[in-house]
Amino acid sequence: MVAAVDPLPPGTTSEYPAGPEEVLVVRIADPVHVRRPGQSANFPLYFYAKQARLNAGSWVFCGAGGRAEIILGGGASVLLIGHGTGVIGSPSRDEPVLFLHEVETAVVHFPETGQQVRLPGGAILDAEKGPFVIEHESEDILRVRNRSKRMGRLAYLDEQFQLSPGDVIDLPILEGGVAPREEDPGFQTQTDVDRQLSFRGDVVLTPRGKGVRIRATGKNEVVGHGLRLRLEKGQEAWIDDFVTAAPAVAPDPVAAPPVVPDVVPEVVPDVVPDVVPDTGQAEAEDSDDSSEDSGTEDDK
Repeated sequence: MVAAVDPLPPGTTSEYPAGPEEVLVVRIADPVHVRRPGQSANFPLYFYAKQARLNAGSWVFCGAGGRAEIILGGGASVLLIGHGTGVIGSPSRDEPVLFLHEVETAVVHFPETGQQVRLPGGAILDAEKGPFVIEHESEDILRVRNRSKRMGRLAYLDEQFQLSPGDVIDLPILEGGVAPREEDPGFQTQTDVDRQLSFRGDVVLTPRGKGVRIRATGKNEVVGHGLRLRLEKGQEAWIDDFVTAAPAVAPDPVAAPPVVPDVVPEVVPDVVPDVVPDTGQAEAEDSDDSSEDSGTEDDK
């Protein structure tokens, strides 16, 4: 079969060039495949060769039911459980230690500060300790759990979420990506206690309560809370701080009704009278007595 294009397009061979960093990939459960940088073919990790040393730019593929551990520099590690795909990053090029492209379940450990993992869609997870559990909850929802004892940070579009120990956050995966946006020097930033909005052009921002009212007086652009707005002259918009809204107070629990123990009726056993067996001896004695009495009267 002759290729329709010669030479073939580079594909992903040039997307992630090789880097000086070296990692160790350990196959825990089959199937696990790896691809070295610059190559177009994968090779599996068999049971008799469970480990492979790879440079930055290498791919790691974990199939359904598989399990692979990626031991990164500085003692960081990522455990892929089930279907997952990742690329080893190069921190020397200011890249995250790992790019997660597909994930079913992953457990991330950060022993050092400054280490980052890029999640599917482009969000950046940064923390000091671990573990952090990443789950693909549904087709367009990614769930991140902080099971460590330290704070975690999650850069999502223009938001910076702080994850306290025990926190769980669901991130929508958008078609256009959710990578953190770099600040445009042409934008002005209005930062309050509860909000951060960037804008440029002819626009008036008026904070009111827990939100802000935006009124356009000319050409403008407003960015904030994951939104990018361009309003016509004279239009107004209201942005509510739903992200930082106070959680709803749970109602007081309703007291349960008192438990009344079940009354079991007392069972009185039936009194059975004593039954004297009839042997016929008493009737015989009565007949003898009567015969004796009658004989005495005849003699007289």
